[in-house]
Amino acid sequence: MEVWEMESGTGEWTNTCNVNFEARKREIKQFADVDAGMTFLLRPAGWLKYREVVVFRVWCTKNCFAYNIVTHEIDFFEMDTNSSSHKFEPYTKSLVWMNISQSPPPARHRSRDGSLIAATVDPHLNTGSTPMAKTEGNSSGRNRPYYFRGCKGKKSSTNIDSLSDELVFDILLNLPAEDICENAVLVCRRWSHMIRTHDFVNEHILHHSIPGLLILDYNREKKKNPSIFVAMRQGRIEISEFNYKMRGNILACCNGLILEFYISKHALVITNPATKQHFDVPRFGHPNCSSMAYSAVSMKYKVVLTYHHGGDVSTLRCVIATVGVDKSWRDVCLQHLSFEAKNYLYMNPITTGGFLHWTRRHTHTSVVTLNVETETITQYPVPQGQDYDRRYKYYLSTGKSLSLFISNGSFSMEVWEMKSDSGEWSEMCTIDLESRKNEFDKLRCGKSPTLFYLAPASWLKYPEVVVLRVSHPSCVCIAYNITTDEIDFLNLGSNCNNYEFELHTKTLAWLN
Repeated sequence: MEVWEMESGTGEWTNTCNVNFEARKREIKQFADVDAGMTFLLRPAGWLKYREVVVFRVWCTKNCFAYNIVTHEIDFFEMDTNSSSHKFEPYTKSLVWMNISQSPPPARHRSRDGSLIAATVDPHLNTGSTPMAKTEGNSSGRNRPYYFRGCKGKKSSTNIDSLSDELVFDILLNLPAEDICENAVLVCRRWSHMIRTHDFVNEHILHHSIPGLLILDYNREKKKNPSIFVAMRQGRIEISEFNYKMRGNILACCNGLILEFYISKHALVITNPATKQHFDVPRFGHPNCSSMAYSAVSMKYKVVLTYHHGGDVSTLRCVIATVGVDKSWRDVCLQHLSFEAKNYLYMNPITTGGFLHWTRRHTHTSVVTLNVETETITQYPVPQGQDYDRRYKYYLSTGKSLSLFISNGSFSMEVWEMKSDSGEWSEMCTIDLESRKNEFDKLRCGKSPTLFYLAPASWLKYPEVVVLRVSHPSCVCIAYNITTDEIDFLNLGSNCNNYEFELHTKTLAWLN
């Protein structure tokens, strides 16, 4: 095997040496008593003396040996159990302690030379007589005395309190939102005050928050922790549990805040799962749909509700309230909307920055958009083309804009993007996986009578990675990288068609 070494400061690798036991294979096999039909493998376990002596274990046996790279000597020893079940760690017996304010130890107190932790973990280890177990030049196995050294009458000025506010600010920014709220904010008043400032929160949201995808199961009452958080980090997809217990239905996500409907209280509540803060929204009868958006100009969050009585369009209302400011609701003018557009408001809207969009998946000709800053609602046309009115359409939020997927077939679709402030559409790309449909056959359900096709579920990283799910019942969904044409399969544990997909960012955002 080749032996390489990495310089931790620079990450540079160098080839230090090669270890070759091919000529001594019979000698090692004879000691290890390896059966003829058994696979013979050697695995390095740890350095006993760096650059000179390394310990190897014979895989799936009790046998190990120490090999001197310089002299090519081999010393065998046997453990009382399978060596593969042991962990080997470098360890040094010493008097080092963390309380450096104590007086230095007497000169006669000396540390012992380090040896492999396997001997410490297992005191019954039968090492036999191994000449390399002693330190070179010292038959006692001890090295030179070690002293705690310090400057008399002086205290070190390098501590956390000596760091400037700018440096502490930059250090704290690199922590995840959960660590800041659960740990860093409790360290001292200085850190707590800094973390709660608008400058820190806004900087963390813009540059250090973790964007991802919150996946919720419709049947979440049957599970202990049904929520999943999926994120992209350094080009890799990471799946983890979302460590927050939902108290109701999730209606919207915006800048790390979620709008929940507490069924037990029949009330709307805004929550930050990272900071565990809650804020009650003014009550309003029995709304049919609820959502939330952020106005960047006024730096305020606004909640929007739609209400109708018994499906009667004449009773339709759209109301809005500024969170933390308003105690009552204001009506949004709907008189200029067409009858078709008013029917869209029965659906749950899609949030994109400071806008809400009402759409329909099937045949339609427009999108209804609310600007939460101006509190005006506008009807915009959708792209038109050959047979567009008969194709399936899927609308997804990119976080800042609205995207439209128009089906071209079972495994292909056009992707469009709309500018929220003007309603202008532009074609982004075409996803065509027809030539790779055999890769999805394992997700096909033979008993399902429905057509097998792909449907977009959400963006994971716009405009690169989109999550797709199949029309048949399957616990696996697909992450497709539009740029590299790579496919990853994500196992969610149950039928993907029972999940809600919401863009969510772990942030420190709050309403004060």
